[in-house]
Amino acid sequence: MSINVYVWRKLGGNKSLISPNEFLKWAKQDIRGGNPKNIANALSNTKRAIHARIDEILYALRIQYASDWPRSPQTFDKLKAIKQLKIPGTSNIDLITNRRNDLEHSYLLTSLKQVRADVETADMWLDKSKSYLRPSVVLIGLPVASIGCSVSAKKSTFSAKFAKPDKIEFYWDAKREIVTLSKSGTTNRKNYSDYSWKNLISIQKKAYLSNDNKQVAPSISIATTLYKAYEGWVLGKRGPSFSATKKFS
Repeated sequence: MSINVYVWRKLGGNKSLISPNEFLKWAKQDIRGGNPKNIANALSNTKRAIHARIDEILYALRIQYASDWPRSPQTFDKLKAIKQLKIPGTSNIDLITNRRNDLEHSYLLTSLKQVRADVETADMWLDKSKSYLRPSVVLIGLPVASIGCSVSAKKSTFSAKFAKPDKIEFYWDAKREIVTLSKSGTTNRKNYSDYSWKNLISIQKKAYLSNDNKQVAPSISIATTLYKAYEGWVLGKRGPSFSATKKFS
C-alpha cells in the first residue's frame, strides 16, 4: 500500500501563540458588557480569532514560501488564498473584516446587535474550519508493507517496513524544496519559491484534504529520517525496515 505522511508544524515555531478559540472566548466575554468599549473589543477579538485560524491553515500549506506571496501579506491576500480551499461560510469573513477595518482606520463602530451576530458567525466558521486545520503533508505516496507509531510517557517510536519502490514526493522544509524520487532512485528537486501561491496550494490540496492512508510522524526530523531511509532502500544501500524514536523533554 502507499500512504501519505504528515507532520504538525507549529506556526512560526512559537509556543506562546494565542489560539483562535482563545480570541473568540475573549470576544464572547467582551460582548456581555454592551458598552462601546466592549463592542469594539469584541469586534477586534472576533477578527483576530478568524485570522489566527486562517494563518494556521495557510502556514500548513507553506504559502509563505511562494514566489508571489507578499513579504508582509495584507488581509486581502490571506482571504484570497483561503478561498481556494472553499471552506463553508468564508464569504462572511469579508464583512466582519471590513467592519473591524472601519473601526481601526475610520473609527466607526457598528451596533451591538451586529457584533453579536459577527461573534456567532465566527464561532460557526471556526467550527467548520477546524476540519481544514491539519498537519502539513511531508511524504506523498510512500509505499509500505507496514507502518506504526507507539507513544509512551517519555518517547514516541515511529517504524515502517518499505514495500516495492515507487515514485514519491518529499516536502523538505529544511531546504524549502520538493524532492521527487522515482522508483529507480533518480531525483528531481524544485524549490518552494518556484511555485506561485495558487500552485503551491493546488499541488498539496488533494493530499492535505484527504483522510485516506494518513500517518502523522511525531516530528519533522523523523519524517526526514524516514525519507532518507526510504531513499537508501531504493538505492540498495540499506534494508527495508525503518525505526526512529523521539524522546520528550
